[in-house]
Amino acid sequence: ENDRVTDVQVLTPPPHEPGLIPKWVYESGADTVITGGIGQKAKDMFKSLAVQVVSGAPEMPPEELVQQHLRGELSASGTTCSRH
Repeated sequence: ENDRVTDVQVLTPPPHEPGLIPKWVYESGADTVITGGIGQKAKDMFKSLAVQVVSGAPEMPPEELVQQHLRGELSASGTTCSRH
């Protein structure tokens, strides 16, 4: 709200299975995902659900990542996952 974090919820994601996480994120009400690395297939799934993907983010507390993103200060390299 007004570029500030006003509420924090910690949710337990479902098991890591192809296609499950993007749908869960969308159904949880998120419109943006900030991640370190992510595969192209997952990026495409998020895009099909109108969920923005910010990849290549540094490792830091989630609240700090969100604050930097909201201020337009998050340095994310766009790194993708090389795991097959």
